[in-house]
Order: sequence, then C-alpha cells, then structure tokens
Amino acid sequence: MRRTSREVSPTGTGLRVLGHARRVLAEVDDLVREATSGHACLRIGYAWSAVGRHTLAFSAAGPRRTPRRSYGSSA
Repeated sequence: MRRTSREVSPTGTGLRVLGHARRVLAEVDDLVREATSGHACLRIGYAWSAVGRHTLAFSAAGPRRTPRRSYGSSA
C-alpha cells in the first residue's frame, strides 16, 4: 500500500496479488457450486505420505475431525 496524508492506494505488486486472489476465490466459488450441485460425488484424498512426519497423526485424527459429508449422488 502507498499511503500519503490524502490517500491510500495499492502498489503494482498489491494489484497483481489482488488479481490472483480474486481469481482463486472465483475458482473456489465454482468448486463449491459444483460440489453442492447434486450432479456428482466429490471425494478428496491425499497421498499417504503427503504430510511427512505428521502423516500418522493426521490419518488418525482425520475421521474424528472431518465427518463424512455427502453432496449429491455417487453415480
């Protein structure tokens, strides 16, 4: 941010970051809309070793922390 006594405005870098952030949020909105549309079943997984040394704790806590949810049919 560029700040003066009269205004606050984003820098060039800030504008680029804002553009990326808006695109990411639009993609998330599209994903949520698709997942909740009832047209398909969405399953999200991960590679068993993806979280390195935290894998065992993550796997053990997963079922307790993330209840199964069903959006749409599994056809």
